[in-house]
Amino acid sequence: IAKFIQNAKVHAEKDIITEGILHSDVSAGGEINVDKGKGSIIGGNISATNVVSAKNIGSPMGALTDIQIGIKPCVYTEYRELIGVIAKEQEELSSIEKEIIYIKTKNIGVGSEEFKRSKLERMIRRRQELLEQLESDKSRYKKLADQVNNITEGMVEVHEKIYPGSKIIMGSISKSIDYVQNRCCFVKRGEDIFAEELIERLNGRKAENV
Repeated sequence: IAKFIQNAKVHAEKDIITEGILHSDVSAGGEINVDKGKGSIIGGNISATNVVSAKNIGSPMGALTDIQIGIKPCVYTEYRELIGVIAKEQEELSSIEKEIIYIKTKNIGVGSEEFKRSKLERMIRRRQELLEQLESDKSRYKKLADQVNNITEGMVEVHEKIYPGSKIIMGSISKSIDYVQNRCCFVKRGEDIFAEELIERLNGRKAENV
């Protein structure tokens, strides 16, 4: 529980309750509730497993505000990071392959055979290390991608307004907000994210808890 979060990086294993989040990276293993006081989320990256609830998301000035929901933040972060890691490994592997071909086919000077052999051995060892690491990372990425692509839970509740510049992310699907929307709830259905009237969703949640 915090009165206000501004220009900060905050993570909680369970829920976060605050009256405002401004230009911050905030993640929670449970819910993020910003529906008291001013109740605004403006700018930054917000991530929760179950629910993000706020009075207002974004701002009339179009502050870039990303809301990620439906999967544990640590899982989603690892998933996104692995995309970059695998790309770098593939790039290095391609460079090493070219270097190996160059060393094998080019005459690099009299008396340099020992240097050539030593460099070639280093390149071959590094290639093998990369191939093994790449296989491991791709396997891990596939498992994470299965989790991300099969999200069925999670929702974003907007009690007043959500502004253009905001984006809702659920797994591999995202929805950019193009116009001001009032009192709505965002949920994933099939391969898309839909906005529903908030009152219907809240009544549905109450009924589930009876």
